[in-house]
This record gives sequence, structure tokens and C-alpha cells, in this order.
Amino acid sequence: METILIIGGAGFVGSNLVKKLFYQGHKIIIYDNFSSGRLTNLGTIKNRIEIFKGDILNYRELNRCIKNYQPDIIFHLAAIHYIPDCDKNPKKAYEINVHGTRNILKTITTLNIKPFFVFISSAAVYKDSQKSLLETDETKPICIYGNTKLLDEKIIKQFCLKKKIPFVIIRLFNVYGSNDRIPHIMPGIISQFKKGSNTIELGNLQPKRDFIYIDDVGDALANLVLYKPKNIIYNLGTGKEYSIKNIAEKFVKILRGRKKLKILSQNNLQRKTERFHLKADIHKIKKELKWHPKVSINQGIKLLLKKEGLL
Repeated sequence: METILIIGGAGFVGSNLVKKLFYQGHKIIIYDNFSSGRLTNLGTIKNRIEIFKGDILNYRELNRCIKNYQPDIIFHLAAIHYIPDCDKNPKKAYEINVHGTRNILKTITTLNIKPFFVFISSAAVYKDSQKSLLETDETKPICIYGNTKLLDEKIIKQFCLKKKIPFVIIRLFNVYGSNDRIPHIMPGIISQFKKGSNTIELGNLQPKRDFIYIDDVGDALANLVLYKPKNIIYNLGTGKEYSIKNIAEKFVKILRGRKKLKILSQNNLQRKTERFHLKADIHKIKKELKWHPKVSINQGIKLLLKKEGLL
């Protein structure tokens, strides 16, 4: 059993990881300010784990938590994730995403501990490309969010190598599943279904993304605890991409017979800056972590609809 601190553990991805690691027998501590995370995401285990309410911008709270629990492993997932929110308020995005990370590293230095450190980055750090992206490919973000994550990566690599702290950076592609409250593509579609709308209004329908189901993400992150690779970057996706239009059509096809549904692209929902391809090359993570995605896009959408009570 290891003591694992999950910063941002009440969020969409974090709570899934918490449950997987808890049932593997580890001692779990969550550090979260609950701005977007929810205790309900943790289900029945919320009273069987340690929960520390705090903000990554509050150095004293962070220091107190890490000093108290002395974690063997730290997963850092806390950030402003929604790209339009980052674009609207870049100052806040840099403050939370970058200065928050610096606070965590500062705490580790102050306490003179050397936990296995896992940082959840994003595919948004890459240059726009039509090919499957390798971890060694050029990084050139086109949005504020991607820039904050790339800056975090550079800070973490420099810090951890200097302090001889083992680290892993995970570049996460487009995660979907139940409990995602950020208005990404699939939550947006689900929300419109729940309102009884016969029309699915979306932004640009042409961009293609690599969509990975939440349980597959949790399995891959849990394998990091098992194998503990050192000082490395992994892509975490499926290696397949689907257009936004194709995803919407899959929802319509699965729900066919219940109602007639139309898919519309609305100019006011389109982003000013858009990348049209984003697909992971996952050979590295499959080989080194003995992991592969198990849930197909059709299976994942059906699971999502069932958990949301729409199927």
C-alpha cells in the first residue's frame, strides 16, 4: 500500500483515478478546492478516504497537507481545463495553471521529500498536425491553455531533474464520460438532449479529435503506480480520431427511433482559433505500461448515454 495524494481528485478525471487506486488498496488523499470537482463524483468511498479542502494557490494549506501525509506519489490534475475560459481570462489561467504548479514544487522542496510526481498535461501543447502525434514531435500551442501546460512541463522537467525527483508527464487527449461538467463537446450534446431539444447546436463540425473513455484513462494512470517509469512523457489517447460531426451523428444514430434530431453548426459557438486534427500515437504507452484502450467510441457513447439516463 502506498500513500497517494491526488491534487484535483474530486474532478472528472481525478475522481475516476481515486476510485481505481482506492480499490487497489492504496491510501488516498484528495486536495481540491471544489470549484469544479464534486464530492458526489467520489460515490460511496468519500467517507473512506482523506479529503483536504484547499487551493493550489494557497501555499500554507498545500504545505500543511503534504507535510501531514508525506505522500509516496503525487498526481497533479488541478487546472482550468476549458479552453474558452482560459482564452477569456488568460491572467487567471496562468495564475492557477502555472503558479499553482510552482506552489506544489515549492512545497516539495521546502519539505525535502521526493515523491513520484505525475503531472497531467494536454495534447494542446502540440503543433497543429494532420499526422498521429509522437511524444517527440514539435510543441507549439495555439491557445492559452496549451501554453500554460507547456510552461508547466518545462518547469517540472527542470525542477525534478535538478532535485532528482522521478516524474511522468501525461499528455491527455479528449476524455469523455459521465460526470464531466465542463461544457466540452459530449457534455454539450448530452445537455441539449436532456432539455428535450430536437436540434443539436454545435460549433465547427469539421475538427477531428482523439476521444478516449474515462475508464481507459483511469486504467492507464493507475498503471503508472504499478510500473513507475521515470522522467518520461506519454501520450494518452486511442490513436483514432473522429470529427465533431461524426460524434454527433453517432449520438443521433444510437438514439434513432426516439425522436428526430438535427445537427446544426452555429457561428457563435465556433472558436476563433481552431486546430483541425488531434490524434495520438500511443505505441510508447502501450508498450511500456502494458496498457491499451478497451472501450470503442460506440461503446463509450452508449455507456455515457446509459449513465446519464438517456438510454
